[in-house]
Amino acid sequence: MAKLIELLRSPSVQLTEVTAHLDSLNHPERVGEAVSLGKKEQIKLWELAEKSRPLTLEYVVPRGAEPLEFFPFEGKNSLPAFTRFQKVFYLDHQRNVCGYNNAWIGWLVGPGYYMCQMNPKAPGVRNPGGLHPDSDRTSRGLAGDQVQ
Repeated sequence: MAKLIELLRSPSVQLTEVTAHLDSLNHPERVGEAVSLGKKEQIKLWELAEKSRPLTLEYVVPRGAEPLEFFPFEGKNSLPAFTRFQKVFYLDHQRNVCGYNNAWIGWLVGPGYYMCQMNPKAPGVRNPGGLHPDSDRTSRGLAGDQVQ
């Protein structure tokens, strides 16, 4: 079976093929293949994903979740350093979708709390209608204290 990186190097790959491949893997395999991608493959994946329907808040925190139940998402960016990260999503006690950044350098830079909302459907907005972590808004920390 082809690996994700090989699929994304194919000029004719479709999002349905990538989705089927990732769905065939268990969680550790899926994370391993995703974080092995280089910059070019990440760009290709983003380009494919932009043509799909936007994610919703229920994608990161299921509708029936309890407040402060955590849902971690592994990630990798294309920066030259600090490439691995984890975004952890949860509901606060007012049922807002919130999150924080979980990274090994967190001891230095802090957790980076944020609240999530859906992007407005407006011209010029990247991923219109999609999920938008908003660190500019006041968000609430795990204890319910306001974090600026």
